[in-house]
Amino acid sequence: SNQSWKEIIGCAPRENLETTREEMFPYPDQLREITEMWKHDLALENPPLREVQRQTRDGKKCWYMFQLSHLNNGYKMVRVLDITNRKILELKYSAIFQKAPDAVILHEAITGKIIEFNERAVQLLGYSSRELANKSILDIVAYRTKYQLISHVKAIIQQGYDSFETSLTCKSGRICHV
Repeated sequence: SNQSWKEIIGCAPRENLETTREEMFPYPDQLREITEMWKHDLALENPPLREVQRQTRDGKKCWYMFQLSHLNNGYKMVRVLDITNRKILELKYSAIFQKAPDAVILHEAITGKIIEFNERAVQLLGYSSRELANKSILDIVAYRTKYQLISHVKAIIQQGYDSFETSLTCKSGRICHV
């Protein structure tokens, strides 16, 4: 909508026709970064979604998701979504996740592939971040608790949650209870 455009760019669409790129993007580094991104994406058949942080004229930092599409008639279409609130929540979640005093490991429910973990998990288990990222939860859960873990994962899939303790095997072979 025109109001959304005005909030994102800082001027109404009609005003935009008389506005230079430098006025829309008042910070030179922003303008260079966005110009390079568009040049690159225009050459691609299927451009990726882009998340861009932009500082408005009034100093407010906002996040936007841009999706560039090539239309059949040769025109290009850009879809822009304000994702500022989502990014704020992601940053808060990330800070809580990373600073948690407990080891936290997220894994795929079906395959067990580890998809995210915090620094405390790396410290506790003794694996490097790269080593841990290449493991499955079944690689590190202690042998005697594997079947219990599988039943807890099934409960999480069915109920949406579960709380339990298990044992993990550290890189050194030591068993730690979590």
